[in-house]
Amino acid sequence: MQVSEYLVAEKRGVHEEACGSAHRSFSARGNGWCPSQRRYNYAHCTLTSDHCTDGCGPQTGGFGTITVVDNGLGTGGAVGTLAFTVQLINSNTFAAGGQDVTFGFDLAGNPTITYSVLPNSLPNTRAWFIPNVGAGNTQAAGTLHADGFGDVEYGVEMDGSGASGSPPDLLKFSISAVNLDWTDLETIMVADIFAGSGPGQGNTGFVDFTGNLVITPVEENPPGTPIPGAVWLFAGGLGLLGMFYRKKEKPKSAWA
Repeated sequence: MQVSEYLVAEKRGVHEEACGSAHRSFSARGNGWCPSQRRYNYAHCTLTSDHCTDGCGPQTGGFGTITVVDNGLGTGGAVGTLAFTVQLINSNTFAAGGQDVTFGFDLAGNPTITYSVLPNSLPNTRAWFIPNVGAGNTQAAGTLHADGFGDVEYGVEMDGSGASGSPPDLLKFSISAVNLDWTDLETIMVADIFAGSGPGQGNTGFVDFTGNLVITPVEENPPGTPIPGAVWLFAGGLGLLGMFYRKKEKPKSAWA
């Protein structure tokens, strides 16, 4: 599955035109607050490969999804950040099976990473921690065992035992390192789960994904950057004008 670069370019062009016009319109009043654009890359995959004891599936739609957002800054010696969201589905929850990690992954080049956002989940019924943590919440590439799957280089671990105590189905954390971006992701990401449905309901073990990461490039404003309402009104007007303009054009093939 690939993302249409045509759609991305169209979105980028329309937004930059609106932002640039709004900036020029308001700059005379000293309000040069039109934010710069940045390309983010969203990596997405589904947990489908079953390494559970006696099997956790199969389950419709897989066991869960992993989304990793690259903030687009990890180039030229700058620090980049990857934000992970692991969402289990089909009533599955995370399990603490006595292994070195509950969620583990590999990175190309084996950098020492910093957990810029510590692992957390909602509801916060179970705490998370970083195995082999160094000063400043760092973690070097190591050998962390995930029974039934093998070893991973990095990861986080949930406290407690098994699936007791209402474990969560959601995990979030962010890692940072010099020159870190989505191309450093390797196709090894594993999660220790308790199967909440299907033929393997009640079983535990590791699941991972097979295949390729789906990469979606998106042009947008840096998170947390406020956009004055007047800009969106102005941009919306340009968008409507663009729609009417395109309606008058001769229809073109999507592949032209």
